[in-house]
Amino acid sequence: MHLRFLCLGYLLLSLWGIGALPLQAQQPDTLAADSLRVPSLAVQAWSDGARVVLRWAPTSYLAWDHGNAVGYHVERVRINPQQPPSEPLAYERLTSQPLRPWSLELWRQRIPNPEARPQAAIAAQMLYGAPAPIQARNPFEAAQLRAAEQENRFSFALFAADLDSLAAEGLGLRYEDAAVEPGATYIYRVFAAAPHSSLRLDTAYVVVTVAPTPPATLDVSVEVEPGDGQLRLCWDPRLAAYAFTAYVVERSEDGQQYQLMTETPLVQIETNATLAENRMLCFTDSTTVNYRRYYYRIYGIDAFARRSRPVEVTGMSRDLTPPPPPVLETAEHVRESTVRLRWRLDNPSPDLAGFFIGISNSPDGPFEIGEELPPSTREATDSRAISGINNYYIVLAVDTAGNLSSSMPQYVHLIDSIPPAPPTGLVAHVDTTGILTLRWQSNQESDLLGYRVYRANQLDHTFTLATGFPLTDTVFVDTLNLNTLTEAIYYRVVALDRNYNPSDPSEPVRVILPDRVPPVSPLFTRVTPTDSSIILHWIPSSSSDVVRVHLYRKRPREIFWTEIAVLDPAVQQYEDTSVKPERRYYYTLRAEDDAGNLSAPSPPVQARPYVSARRASVTNLRARYDARNRRVVLTWTYQDSTPHWFVIYRGFNEQPLRRYRSAGRALRFEDLDLIGPGTYRYAVQVYFENGAVSPISKEVTVVVSEEE
Repeated sequence: MHLRFLCLGYLLLSLWGIGALPLQAQQPDTLAADSLRVPSLAVQAWSDGARVVLRWAPTSYLAWDHGNAVGYHVERVRINPQQPPSEPLAYERLTSQPLRPWSLELWRQRIPNPEARPQAAIAAQMLYGAPAPIQARNPFEAAQLRAAEQENRFSFALFAADLDSLAAEGLGLRYEDAAVEPGATYIYRVFAAAPHSSLRLDTAYVVVTVAPTPPATLDVSVEVEPGDGQLRLCWDPRLAAYAFTAYVVERSEDGQQYQLMTETPLVQIETNATLAENRMLCFTDSTTVNYRRYYYRIYGIDAFARRSRPVEVTGMSRDLTPPPPPVLETAEHVRESTVRLRWRLDNPSPDLAGFFIGISNSPDGPFEIGEELPPSTREATDSRAISGINNYYIVLAVDTAGNLSSSMPQYVHLIDSIPPAPPTGLVAHVDTTGILTLRWQSNQESDLLGYRVYRANQLDHTFTLATGFPLTDTVFVDTLNLNTLTEAIYYRVVALDRNYNPSDPSEPVRVILPDRVPPVSPLFTRVTPTDSSIILHWIPSSSSDVVRVHLYRKRPREIFWTEIAVLDPAVQQYEDTSVKPERRYYYTLRAEDDAGNLSAPSPPVQARPYVSARRASVTNLRARYDARNRRVVLTWTYQDSTPHWFVIYRGFNEQPLRRYRSAGRALRFEDLDLIGPGTYRYAVQVYFENGAVSPISKEVTVVVSEEE
C-alpha cells in the first residue's frame, strides 16, 4: 500500500469532461434552470439486464474533496408513462448511509496484494498518501504547487476508478442496484450528502432501462507499421475519447489463442503540445519474428472498467537490415554512351541477392536504377550516360528482403560532337490579336538540351533568332504586329544537345497573318424613288479582297440599322420593294473582306416613295333591304388587281357618312347592325397596300320600314 506519489501532470479525463453528461440539475427535487453552468458532478449508468451499475465523478478537486468528506446519496424513481406530467416524481433513496471512500484499514483488507490490483492501490494512495514536500520561493508559488498536487491526486484517483471497478467502489464513486425489474426504466440521481460551504454542487441525473447493454465498439482505424523484428500499432485516441479512458492490446500467432501484451493499460496523456500535434497513440511489439504473421486485438476500457468490442488487425515484421555497401573503385568512359564500372564488396552478407547500377545528373540523385546483376558480379558496363551533362554512377547491393546499400557516387564525363536531328512537324496558328503559337514534335535524343526558334518575313531573307535561352518545351508563343502589309511570316526551329551541338534547321513553316485592315466603303451615286419602291445605285468598294456587301436601312426615328440584303461585291444596284409610300427611309452600305473585316458605313442616303394618281372607285354599287333577315345587302364591282381592300361608309337619316366597317377584298357586304327604321346611306372607298386610296363612291340609299 505504500505507493510513492508521482506528480506526472494533469491527466485530461475525457469521460468526465464538460459536455459528457446525460442530465444534470441544481437541487435534488427540481431540475436546474441554469443548465449551462459548469457541473460539479457527472454520472453514467449501464445495465446487464439484472442490475444497474452507476459510476459518477466530480469534475474538480474541491468537489471531489467535499464528496470524500460527506459522501454521496443515490436515489431513483421508476418512470411511469401513465403518470401526469404535473405530478412530482417520488424518488426512493437507495443509500441508508452516504457512500464514502473506504477507510485505510478497509483498503488493506479488500486489497491484501496491491500488486494484483495496482489501480486500486493507486486509488488508495491518492486518498491517504502523504503529500509530497513542496519547495517554493514564495507563498504564491507554494500555492500553485499545492494546487497542482491536489489536481494530480484527483486526476489519478478518477483514472484508477475507470480502470478498476474495485477502485471505483473504494473511492465511493460506484453503486450497484440489483433490486430492479427487467425492462423497466429508471431515473437515478446522485448528489453530495451535505452542502458545501462555498460551492454550489449539482445533482447528477441519468436515465437507464434495465436491459442487457452490449460492450461499446472501439471505432478507430489502426495503422500497422512493420519494422525489423517489431510491429507498431497506432490509432487516434481522440476518435474514441468520450467512450474510453485507456486501451489494452492482445496478440496471437494463430488467430485463436491470445495473450495480453500490455501489463498496464495504454493511455494518452494530453497536453497543449500533443493536442496541437495531432498525436497518435502507439504500441510497439518488439518481440516479433520477421515474416511471421501476428494477430492483434485492441480493446478500449470505459468508465466501468469494461472492455469494448475489439479492433482486430494483423501484421508481419520484416528484415530491414541492408547488406554492407559496395566500394565503387573505377568508373571510366569507354565509347559514346558506354561506361565500365568495377567495384568490390567486403564481407558480403549471406542473404546478398545481387547488385544494381544507378545513374544520375546529380551526386545527390535521384538515381535511375538499371537491371539487377548476379551477386557474383564485380564489373559491368552501362550505356545510359549522356554527353553534355553530369553523369554520376553508384553501385547498390540488395539482399533477399529488398534492402539496399549504396556505394559513394563517382563522376564520369563524356564528350559528344554528334548533333541532334532537325525538328519536324511544325504547326503554327495566329489569332486575331497577333498571338502566334508554334508547335513541333519533340526530339528523341537523350542528351537534348532544348530548341531555338528563328523567323523571317520572306523565305529568301536571313532568319533571325526569336528566342533567348534554349526552349525546353515544344511550344513557342510570339507576338506579331498585324498593322502591316506583310501577308505571311516564316519560322524555323533548331535543336541543341547538351554540348550545344546545333541540328540542321527544320523545314520552314509559312504563317498567314490575319487581315486587320478593313476594306474601302462603297459610295452611293443615285437614289430613285417610285410609287412602290426605292432604287439605289452605288460605286463598289475599291478593295480587292471584298467578298460581300451589306445593305442596311432604318426609319428617321430608329436608332439601329436593319440589314435588308447581303449582295455580291460586283452588284451596283438594288431595288427595295418592301417600302410604303409617303414614308422616308435611310440607307447605308458596308463592305466585308475575306477576313471578316467590315468597312466603315458609307455616307447614308434617304428617299421616300411617292403616291401615284388616285385609283378608280368602285362601280355598280347597289343596296337592298332584306326585311326577312333584317339586313342591308351591298354589292359592287371593281377591276383593279393591285392589292387592296374595301372600306364601307354609312350614314343614317340626317347624319353624315362615316367610316363604318372593312369589307376586306369581298365585293359584297351585309349590314346586320341596323339602328332601326329610317333611311340608310352607303358608300365604298378602296385602300391599296402601297398607300394609295380611291375616291369615295357615289352614295346609295335604302329605306328600312317599320316592323310588321
